[in-house]
Amino acid sequence: MGNKTKSFTIGFLIGGIAAGAYTLLNTPKSGKQLRFDARRSAENWKEQLEEIKHEARELAQQIQHTSKESMQSIKDVAAELQVSVEEWRQSVAPHQKKIQKELAAIEKSMKELEEMSQPPSSQPYS
Repeated sequence: MGNKTKSFTIGFLIGGIAAGAYTLLNTPKSGKQLRFDARRSAENWKEQLEEIKHEARELAQQIQHTSKESMQSIKDVAAELQVSVEEWRQSVAPHQKKIQKELAAIEKSMKELEEMSQPPSSQPYS
């Protein structure tokens, strides 16, 4: 049981006890009627407490189930992502090599153009 649920349950019980004590002390009923009402009130509180416990257990089970499903979904998505990334790498690898070759060819052409665009060295006239 979580901390909040435990605190709520304790507060709920203390409030019920306090309300019962107040009712016992401030009710102008006969002792027999008062005991009957107190017993009935205690039974109602007990039923409500059992219902709260049952709902808390169901909630905990739902949270646990949802957590397991979420973890499995995350694992599935991660595995699919790894496969996709690897497929992408394999499909890009040949193109990457081709691009590197083309860049080397462009650099070579640029050097040749630079060499061609430089004026010939001046030779002294004889």
